[in-house]
Amino acid sequence: MLDRRNFNDQFKLVIPMIVQATLNVYKAALANLLPTPAKSHYIFNLRDFSRVIQGLALSDPESCPDPAAMKRNWYELILFFEIFIKQNYVLYRF
Repeated sequence: MLDRRNFNDQFKLVIPMIVQATLNVYKAALANLLPTPAKSHYIFNLRDFSRVIQGLALSDPESCPDPAAMKRNWYELILFFEIFIKQNYVLYRF
């Protein structure tokens, strides 16, 4: 993926860190947002968090000129996903 999009070699170190960090967020969500009878409508799965990785896969060198920019994009995607989950989690609680 990186070679096809003309990213430089610095990004090869960042990608495994981003994948691991996304997996850590996923595990934390599973541990802290357990389904209950009142909140059984939403079950977390890896498909939800794969959207974060897919969002980063759409990056190009213009939008991510350096690894720090890709990390910022990851952080923004995680925040967006967190807000989405919290809104849905709270909306259906009542």
